[in-house]
Parts: sequence; C-alpha cells; structure tokens
Amino acid sequence: MRRLFYAALLLALPFIGYSASANAFPAGFLWLDRPSALADPPTTSDTTDTTTTLPDTTTTLPDTTTTLPDTTTTLPDTTSTTTASSSTTSTTVPSTTTVPSGEPSPPPPPRTTTVAPTTTASPTAPIPPPVRNLKAVVGDGSVTLTYDIPANVDHVVIKRSTPGRAAELVYRGTADTFTDRGLSNGIEYHYVVSSVNQAGDESAGVAIVLVPRRNLLRLPKDGARLKKAPKLMWVRDAEASYYNVQLMRTGVKILSVWPSKPAYKLNKSWKYRGHKYKLKPGAYQWYVWPGYGPRSEVAYGQLLGSRTFRIVG
Repeated sequence: MRRLFYAALLLALPFIGYSASANAFPAGFLWLDRPSALADPPTTSDTTDTTTTLPDTTTTLPDTTTTLPDTTTTLPDTTSTTTASSSTTSTTVPSTTTVPSGEPSPPPPPRTTTVAPTTTASPTAPIPPPVRNLKAVVGDGSVTLTYDIPANVDHVVIKRSTPGRAAELVYRGTADTFTDRGLSNGIEYHYVVSSVNQAGDESAGVAIVLVPRRNLLRLPKDGARLKKAPKLMWVRDAEASYYNVQLMRTGVKILSVWPSKPAYKLNKSWKYRGHKYKLKPGAYQWYVWPGYGPRSEVAYGQLLGSRTFRIVG
C-alpha cells in the first residue's frame, strides 16, 4: 500500500509544480532516486565513526643492560727469542758432488803388521826381538826395504809371497836394507822380515804389503845424494796440459807447483802456503801427476812416479 501511495504521488507531482529532479525531493524521499538503496541503504554519511583510540599502553622499560668490566686477561708474551742458529730448523743437504781439493794426494805409506814366529825357542836361547822401523820404497818393478836390526841377532831372513802362492825365501843376511827387483807392476807382494839368533830361532815377523808401479821419473836417480838443488825431470805425457809436482820432507808437504813442461828446477828457498822453506840437508821425496785440460777442472791422471834424494852438507 505504501508503494502504491508513493507511485500515485510521483504521478501527481507535475500537476502540483514540483520538478522531478533529485534536488526537488524532500530529504525523506531521496531514496526514490536510487532504487538499489532499498536493499543496501547508504551508511557512510549517517554511520558514526566508532573507531576507538586505545591509550598507548607500551611500557618503556628501564635500561637494564649491565656493562660488565673488561675481564680479558692479557697473557705475557712467552715466545722465546732464540738465536738464528738455534731457531732455524731447515737442514742444508750437502751436495753429493765432491769438490776437488786443487791437487792430488800422495799415496799413504804402506802399513806393517806383526806375524807370529814360525819356530819354537830352545831352552837356552829366548826368541830374538823382531826388527824395528820397517819401511819400504816402491819403484818401477822393484821395492826396497829398510829396517833396524836389534842386538843379539845373528841375521835376518825375508820371505815373499803373492796371492795364491806360498812364501819363498828371498834374502838371508846381516844387511839392514834389501832391494827386490824384477817384479811385475800392479801385483801385490807380501813381505815378512824376521830376525834369527845363533840357535836358529826366528822372531815374530814384521809384514808389509807392497805393489810396484811404473815410475816415469828420470832425474835425479832414486836415492841420489846431492850437494845442491836438483832439476827434477820425468817422461812427457802427450795428453797432459800441465803437471803437479809435490815435494815432501819427513812426511810433510813443503812444495806444490804446476809446471807446463816435464821438468822443474828446485830453488834453494821458496814460499809455500805462507811459510818459507829452504833446501837444507836431509832426505826428500817427490811426486809427479799429469793434469788434463784447464787447471780449473782439476783433472789428474795416475801418479807418474815417486823418488827420493838426499841433500848432503
């Protein structure tokens, strides 16, 4: 009924002087202009803002952060400072290459050994004492033995053997030196020198092993007795660029020189390794080696030989 009433009213408005615009409707009839409002009446203009502003309940807590004291302990420096020699642990490995000494070395002198006596002493005669100071000089195909004969010895005997062969008697007599000639170079010879008393009892033998070698030395002759400094001479080596000559006195090296020719004239005096020497009376032994290529390569051949001489007053 209500809708019919309003519809009749709308039809009658032109006749009563109202315009049919939305602005001419009284406030209570504005909903007629928007039929959709029947289902969803507007709420934005008439709705009271009910948003409640809550009081700020955020509580500012007091700063309870506690600053702790610095408890870091600085330890003392316990690192020990050591010297460079003790703190270095790396090891330098020596090179396996042998550094040349600059000159060759003479062969060591032969050693002597003692051999048990071969006879039993008689009740009336004790075993004689052995010879003393046995020495040897090796030559080209020969060896020379020297020794001291004790008292109460009738004579000496010298036996010689080679590997694989029995010993043979090569000397019997009273001399204090013996030279064995006609030997083969490079062969090892074993000598035993014994003293013998009048009863025929032999002492303990003194043994020595020697190897004769070629001797290409020429002058002076081995064992020469000289009054002045000699000129040393030897056989020339066709491949040698130089030679090394060494002079020994009482087993001590007193000279080493490098001549380019197969000869060297000794002087009355000279300097060697900061020391002064003179060719005074006494026994001397000299050696010669050939050298090949530059001296800096230190390439030496086999010993050419060794000889002795004596300077007499």
